[in-house]
Amino acid sequence: WYNNIKQNVGETPNKYVLEQAASWFNLTVRETDSKVDSGQYWCSAANAVGGAEIPVLLLVMRYPMPPNVTISKITYSSQKRTDVILEWLVQRDDDLTGFFIERQTLPVGKSDAVPLWQKVVVDLDPSTRSYQITNLDPSGKYAFRVTAVNYRTTGHPSEVKSPANPPFKAYPAVIGAAFGGMLLATLTTVLLFIFVLRIRNNNPRLHDMIFGRHNSQSRENINFPEDEVVGGAEDEGGTGETKPGPSMAQSRSAAMLTTTSSDSNQAKSP
Repeated sequence: WYNNIKQNVGETPNKYVLEQAASWFNLTVRETDSKVDSGQYWCSAANAVGGAEIPVLLLVMRYPMPPNVTISKITYSSQKRTDVILEWLVQRDDDLTGFFIERQTLPVGKSDAVPLWQKVVVDLDPSTRSYQITNLDPSGKYAFRVTAVNYRTTGHPSEVKSPANPPFKAYPAVIGAAFGGMLLATLTTVLLFIFVLRIRNNNPRLHDMIFGRHNSQSRENINFPEDEVVGGAEDEGGTGETKPGPSMAQSRSAAMLTTTSSDSNQAKSP
């Protein structure tokens, strides 16, 4: 038997298996690939009289293409940067028999060399959607990709992504402490307000001692002219004489009017 490139299959026994009997001679091709193993094969027979050769067309059927993979999360599991947690999604769950993950070690400085892809894990269960990669170099830089497999058909690799640093875990503690402080301050203010109200109602003297007492100044209203205090004013000549105020003048006028009226009444009486 000769393969599709006219090579004797007996030279590669791991790839091809020959089975022979009195009237037949079979060829089995292992680990077939549609692109590599498909083509024209030849079976050749010869004896003392002569030889004969017949062509055999081998068409390797491919399994359907597996779904595309999208990496949804990739991050270091801790600040030590030795473990990476990788999560991914697929467009559909059919035509899928497993996954494999590849890793690429990126150069630290400038380099023209293209880093090679190395398989980290293979034959993952088709229901797997996450995986943790361990024992990484903390000082190294890495890139990862995930590929789906449907038997012998390999899908397209996912986009290449590098792991991100884990979130800072002190943020929740700081936010919780700030919220607790605000709650404690609010509660203290409410209790102080209630305490002030109770002191004011039950013990006003203690309330006045703590917060002070606001004395209200009373003002006496003047309802009658006699209650006004009338001050004199110096005359323009500076003689020092005082003149009666309007209220006193009005009182004197009223008194004179009363006296005059009395005298008139006495004069009229016989």
